[in-house]
Amino acid sequence: MNRRMAKGVHHEALRNWIHQAEADAGERGDMPTTAEREELAALRKKNAQLECVNEVLRTASAVLMARLDPPRPRMMALVEEHPHLEPVLRELSIPSSAYDRWRRRGRPRRP
Repeated sequence: MNRRMAKGVHHEALRNWIHQAEADAGERGDMPTTAEREELAALRKKNAQLECVNEVLRTASAVLMARLDPPRPRMMALVEEHPHLEPVLRELSIPSSAYDRWRRRGRPRRP
């Protein structure tokens, strides 16, 4: 019989099982417990799923915004009504230079 194996179990596998049992019993702080490993695997899976969902939502949002595309003067008027200009311009993907040009030309009259 191979000296490295006892009854078909490799000595490294047995050593790993012992270390994991010690970690699960709180005797080792250098490796995660089985519960922590399972939780980490579940969180990684959930994170991957959420990343996929976010990508779908970003794509759908871009498609819908392209279809809606409100008239520029109306959008600029909405921007101007908001108390915090820079974040609104950034979220609506309006360059501040475009907003400045619109302001210099004079605001169109509201209907």
